[in-house]
Amino acid sequence: MEVPNKNTMKHLGQEVYSDGNLVFKFYDGYFERHPDIEVEALRRVQDIKGVQQFVDYDPDNKILVTKLARGHLLDEKSDEFKSGNLHYTTSQLESLFKTLTGMQEKGVFFETHAKNIFYDSSQGFTPIDYHIPNEAHIDLGALIGILSIRGVPVGREFGIARPMNGMNRQHHPNVREMVYDAFRHVNPDMAAKEINRLERTEKVFQDLSDRLKTSYLGYEIPT
Repeated sequence: MEVPNKNTMKHLGQEVYSDGNLVFKFYDGYFERHPDIEVEALRRVQDIKGVQQFVDYDPDNKILVTKLARGHLLDEKSDEFKSGNLHYTTSQLESLFKTLTGMQEKGVFFETHAKNIFYDSSQGFTPIDYHIPNEAHIDLGALIGILSIRGVPVGREFGIARPMNGMNRQHHPNVREMVYDAFRHVNPDMAAKEINRLERTEKVFQDLSDRLKTSYLGYEIPT
């Protein structure tokens, strides 16, 4: 592969660039994860609708090439979601969960934050940046947080997630229930498992937070 010129492309973040059609990820000397892991993750999921499309990998120069997803990254569209000018739909939520559950079944996970999800009003969501963890699962808490901040489907009240502290955050209940409903509709068994995982984790953090509010180094703190 001829090494593309970074100066002629749009910088998407870190060592990732695009020529408007393809995305070039320059692994050499920057990313901690070995490129072979992401290449394998991409190859595993190419038959799943809604995933990032693998194009090529140059092992000599450690450059991963994928097709640029349609739309914009969610963090670039936050103002439009918050203003109500842009909405995602319930069917798009369900399509996202079909993609994510298909990936999970193949042991593939994506780094769940707003810079790793493209959104297109007609095509919906495209998660990017995949890897293969010891246990692949959907980061439901992070996903709810992203969708709470970015907006809710047409016809539902808009809500913004309000961070509580470094360990926990209060999500808008409408968004949480819509995410739960979409997940259950796509895969009830996996949804039950992941919802239980999330709620158990949140309870542990909430219990810890409550204890920290009332006690510090063995001394009671007035409330």
